[in-house]
Amino acid sequence: MKIGDTITVEDVQGRQFTYSVLEVAVRHKDKIEMMIGERSHVLILTTCYPFDDVVPGGSERFLVIAELESERWIQ
Repeated sequence: MKIGDTITVEDVQGRQFTYSVLEVAVRHKDKIEMMIGERSHVLILTTCYPFDDVVPGGSERFLVIAELESERWIQ
């Protein structure tokens, strides 16, 4: 993923949300802090890093932060 990529998510009610990637980062698990307003519409994806680590659950996290671009009902 890179800045500007889009992520599309569909919920069980038939709504489709499209997000635009704002940031891609690797952070230590103890150094992740995010201030998000209650009316913010962001998607935060996270997983352990590095991806090919022999022992999962290490101290680093890979983060993708995206902002809502559109929402629509699908049939």
